[in-house]
Amino acid sequence: MDGPDNSDVDLDVLYQQYATHIRPLITQTSGQQWRAQYPGVDWHVTAGSEEAAGDQITKEALRRLDAGEPDAQPPHDLLKRHLEQPIPGVYALDRELFLYLRDHAGHAEIQRAFEEAELRRAEGRSYTKSDYLDETRRHDDRA
Repeated sequence: MDGPDNSDVDLDVLYQQYATHIRPLITQTSGQQWRAQYPGVDWHVTAGSEEAAGDQITKEALRRLDAGEPDAQPPHDLLKRHLEQPIPGVYALDRELFLYLRDHAGHAEIQRAFEEAELRRAEGRSYTKSDYLDETRRHDDRA
């Protein structure tokens, strides 16, 4: 007899440990056509410019959410899959660091932290609130 499925519990633990940020992937397909798609979903939009594709993907995602469509947003297990094998457009950041930055930094610094976390994860290094504060103190001491 199989035991209970713990996958939802595992995902809950991951979402307590990490904050996520998902950016649409926008690529030029041919000529003046641009394609935008969120990681993990099967649908996409096209438009005549990169900016228009970015606008369209947001509108379409909201339309799908409002309509209650099941594939409106990336799947719940996307974070787990990303941590096992990096997925372009998906960013994971230590939740404690995210909450600290949300209260003490601007949008640009939060985005930089998501990107830094991904770079360090690829190198097998951590990027926690402690890491951030230690580095900030060292930088301030040098200034």
